[in-house]
Amino acid sequence: MADVKFEYPELYGELVEVKSEKWYTVYTKPKREKKLAEYAHKNGITYYLPLIESHKEYERKKVVYTKPLFSNYIFIRFPQVERQTLTNSGHTVSFLTIRNERHFLEELKAIHRIRDNKIEMTEHHYIEKGKFVRFISGPLKGVIGKVADTKNIKEVVIQVNMLKQAVAVKAESNQLEVLSDREVELLELNEEF
Repeated sequence: MADVKFEYPELYGELVEVKSEKWYTVYTKPKREKKLAEYAHKNGITYYLPLIESHKEYERKKVVYTKPLFSNYIFIRFPQVERQTLTNSGHTVSFLTIRNERHFLEELKAIHRIRDNKIEMTEHHYIEKGKFVRFISGPLKGVIGKVADTKNIKEVVIQVNMLKQAVAVKAESNQLEVLSDREVELLELNEEF
């Protein structure tokens, strides 16, 4: 089995707010996310490109490779003066402004913790309705996600609200607590983008 790896780190820098820089969701040209990450890395620009493993079988071999979790998107932190540097790469289409960086970074940190702890995740559709839950134990302790049904929990959906995209991780009901109405109210206030 061949293993094709991305040469640069998924996260270059830290998922933190910095006063002199802003986070942007950068929409890339098709299949250019890794190229833009490489370009940002070479220019010392902080980025996060969440990846997911994928498998492809050929006649004589099986190949494991990583692909961007969110097609055509990469998250980059830079001062406004660096925007032109990224545009000059030839890999960008547009820059989406993030209004609530703190909440957005919490969502990205949850995805990063899943990857960092090598927890299996699958791509999942975005859930509009559902119950909010919080992990109370294990490597994802404190992470908030959604479940479709609290009676038969098998997985928790972790969402990136700005993109309306999500991933799912397996979970047991004893690892979770359902958020109270007040906690949900506060959470929804923080989600404003």
